[in-house]
Amino acid sequence: MLFIQDQYQYLTLPSVQHNVYVIGQFAHQEFQILIPADTFNKKCIVIGSLTARADLVVSLLLLLSTLKQSRAAQVVLFSPYLGYQRQDKKVIGISQGLFFADDLLSAVGVDEIVTITPHNLEILHELKTPVTMLSEQLIFQDDLASFVAQGFEFVFPDRGAFLRHRWLLEIFPLAIHHSFEKKRHEEMIELLSFQGSIGSQVIVYDDILDSGQTLVQVCKALQLMGVQEIVIFVTHAFFHGTIWMELFNLGVVALYCTNSLPEAHVIKHERIHVKSISFLLQKII
Repeated sequence: MLFIQDQYQYLTLPSVQHNVYVIGQFAHQEFQILIPADTFNKKCIVIGSLTARADLVVSLLLLLSTLKQSRAAQVVLFSPYLGYQRQDKKVIGISQGLFFADDLLSAVGVDEIVTITPHNLEILHELKTPVTMLSEQLIFQDDLASFVAQGFEFVFPDRGAFLRHRWLLEIFPLAIHHSFEKKRHEEMIELLSFQGSIGSQVIVYDDILDSGQTLVQVCKALQLMGVQEIVIFVTHAFFHGTIWMELFNLGVVALYCTNSLPEAHVIKHERIHVKSISFLLQKII
């Protein structure tokens, strides 16, 4: 049985029926969920995310809890972008976001989380809730192959991006690849080193475009190194603010992303190409 949070209604598959649930809210702001369908002993998949407004997060958690209380056989959260991953520095006095999210999802009875290319791979094994990772590989593969055939080289903004996307080297073993060493100072990004020489055409590959600050810094550095044509591939794109718009003045001729986030689904720009993740949903149904 499939349930879709409002912000992800665009992922509805014509061939798959999804079930309706009703959200009520009392005058004193408490929420109530009503599920008309019988979920007893059924596998229930919910498409939703903790990266949303507070009211959407509360209603999502209440929906997951209600499914579990209704004795569903299994409750699976398909969260295309798994939120709260970039906070877990384990510093005393600072929140550890992914553990917080895990505590919430575990408390409401989620049996499994399915997500696409998590940012923080190292910490996932410490969570109470099992996480299944899907890859955007098949979504981007044909477009990547076209640019690699033209002689484009890969650049990863940091070592973490390289490790998350090692599958690229398996598919394109002859392609040249490079990476920066990155250090973050509060809201500023410092690129510390770059090994080797580079050609004039580059594919920059990363997992997240938030404000675009990191990618802007990378593209500025590449321009100073003589790169003339840049294509960016990112799995998850928020398009927060306006900084990311600078990319198209820095040699970026195209930007590819998935519609794993609602912000990417509605973006309209002649150089931005949004690829659907809908077929990945079929893998878990």
